[in-house]
Amino acid sequence: MRKILTFFFILITNNSYLYSESFWYKVVEIEKLHTFYVNTATIEETNGYIYFWELIDYFTLDEYGDHSARIFVKGDCENLRFKWIKIAYHNLPMAKDSKKEIEPSNLYKNWHYPKTASTSRLVLDFACSIAGIST
Repeated sequence: MRKILTFFFILITNNSYLYSESFWYKVVEIEKLHTFYVNTATIEETNGYIYFWELIDYFTLDEYGDHSARIFVKGDCENLRFKWIKIAYHNLPMAKDSKKEIEPSNLYKNWHYPKTASTSRLVLDFACSIAGIST
């Protein structure tokens, strides 16, 4: 019940961002650092896994001159884990520039088990809830 209430709280208190025919929903914001979004229109379930686009918008440019990152994620709602399938780093906020998607580094190619209340876990829980899978 607590997870359901948390999910509805997130839905009620967050803003949505409509960009280029994609629906970016703000899941969590870390003040003065990053804001994490999920494209709810891209969430799909296949063979027990979910696939979706995540966007991380940086408050300031990082050391590489990037202002955001768009990540294609494979999630396992039953085992509470995720891995990155592809990523694109963007020079503009909200991935408003066109960048080629690349393979993620070895660090993110493998399964990760995010800690409770981490940003990764909040994003995974949100995407699983939208897909209709309880975590």
